[in-house]
Amino acid sequence: MKILDDEKIDDLGALVDEILNRSETAMRRAIEAVPDGSYCDSLMVDGFEEPLTIRCEVRIKGSDLTVDFAGTSPQVARPINSVLNFTRAYSAYAVKCAFDPSTPNNDGSFRPVQITAPEGSFLNPRRPAPIWARHLAGHYLPPVIFSALAGIMPERVIADCGSPIWNVYFAGKQRNGNRFVKMFFMNGGHGARPHQDGPACLSFPSNIATVPIEQFENSVPLLITEKALIPDSGGAGKYRGGPAQRLSFKVTADTGVDDNSPRAGQVPTAWLVRG
Repeated sequence: MKILDDEKIDDLGALVDEILNRSETAMRRAIEAVPDGSYCDSLMVDGFEEPLTIRCEVRIKGSDLTVDFAGTSPQVARPINSVLNFTRAYSAYAVKCAFDPSTPNNDGSFRPVQITAPEGSFLNPRRPAPIWARHLAGHYLPPVIFSALAGIMPERVIADCGSPIWNVYFAGKQRNGNRFVKMFFMNGGHGARPHQDGPACLSFPSNIATVPIEQFENSVPLLITEKALIPDSGGAGKYRGGPAQRLSFKVTADTGVDDNSPRAGQVPTAWLVRG
């Protein structure tokens, strides 16, 4: 590598260690700036047979921080269980955003952070639990962590963003007879930020975006007839949440999936997936 030759060194080990150590130091300083204690909150999410509870306790002691999900509902037989690495990833993301968002993101930042969830809960299920839609649980972890921290560091967290993500799967036939399945994300707005309104049409925490409308319409026999912000949908207050959006779709093909499928001018077969 040119950098090794220029600096007359054999490897980058010392540089990597320095970067990781500096990131760890930055995170520890940020944690130490918050009073020691235990900060708790919980939220209830849609289940199937019954609602599910996510309970979160954030414990701070010196420069160490633990996020503990003890008390969370047991795993379920539906594919919304979040495996522990997914649970840890979205929890670590929330901690990084709240405590040390500016330092480069690397392993050093998370050396002071421990994240645990009871084995057998739907945030740490036992095999062979179904987990395909684990985001339907994991995406709620940053909001409940922020809620637990809001009382001690309100200037560092955003308001609740509500349902993290909505997406629709459209299925039908192309004009040439070929079948298609197409996903379309429909993002709402972020919650209000401590010092300004929340942005519109961005999902949190998934940070996704759709392709341009023209590209979508060119790939499937669907026409988007409306895509507009909904005025005053961000709530009241000094700083408001990002406004919601309204979308309308129209089928431009003559046939749908089968004889009972919609015709032109109607909404095609679709599955609405709530995040």
